[in-house]
Amino acid sequence: MEEYLQQLIDLQDADRKLDRLRSDLERIPGEIEAQQREIERREAEHRAAEQNLREIVEEQEECERRKEELIAKLAEYKNQLLTLKTNEEYRAMLDQIAYSESKIDEMDSRILELMYSQEEAEAELEESRKTMERAVKRSRKRIELLREELRELQEDVRCRTEERNGLAELIKPRYLRKYDQLRTAGKGQVVVGLLHGACGGCRTNVPPQSAVEIKGGTVFTCPICGRFVVWTEDSSFASEEKQ
Repeated sequence: MEEYLQQLIDLQDADRKLDRLRSDLERIPGEIEAQQREIERREAEHRAAEQNLREIVEEQEECERRKEELIAKLAEYKNQLLTLKTNEEYRAMLDQIAYSESKIDEMDSRILELMYSQEEAEAELEESRKTMERAVKRSRKRIELLREELRELQEDVRCRTEERNGLAELIKPRYLRKYDQLRTAGKGQVVVGLLHGACGGCRTNVPPQSAVEIKGGTVFTCPICGRFVVWTEDSSFASEEKQ
């Protein structure tokens, strides 16, 4: 095999490793953001539970205040009974007293309902707090690990980039330019094996005589995709595949 082909293979291996590392680098920020959203979601759920309890307590306090007002009014109405002079006024006041008493009963029922609701809301709030703390702790730990992984990957990319650049410096400019052009064009692997008598990149059939020459170490460039086709451990002729 020509020396420059081996150099391109080494460079290709280095680029493959860098591609995987960069893919991991692109993945990690998204995972960190997902964990941060999970923290925000759990905190929002806990705030909603707090708000629910607060609204129940506020309504209960409002019912107590209104009940006290009704009790004061009821006492006032009963005192006024002693001063009324006509039966019509007396009956009207009795109706007012009955109405106030019914509203007080309604307030008592609502206050009792709110007491039960408050107990449930307090239990839900406590459970929400525990769930939030567990989830937040887990997510923050995951973020910490992801950031550590990110730092390690960044350092690994830096080191491997230096190694890759060192390999590239050994390759003749015209071969390196073609390699970079194929990589930029999205060809992936630039140096591929002969597989079943075809280019291992685009699967174009290679003439039998060219396949023999490839096995003998002759340089072959695929006329369709432009890749360098070489003989590898996995290579085979088309006739061998039929057998």
